Amino acid sequence: MPEDIVIMKSLALRPRDVADIEAILDATPDLDLERVRTTLRAFTEALETDDFAGEFERILKRTRRG
Repeated sequence: MPEDIVIMKSLALRPRDVADIEAILDATPDLDLERVRTTLRAFTEALETDDFAGEFERILKRTRRG
């Protein structure tokens, strides 16, 4: 599922991962954004680390999908 790929790439967030996320967002207009957001928030809370959900939201804004 493209959502799973976006989630995995959002955890790494290397430049290539960001480009891949943007490409998936462009190619998949029906992507379940809420599923991605919920999962990334859960990772952020569980790992008590980087704001994965916040970074994803910034990518969404750049691609104008948010």
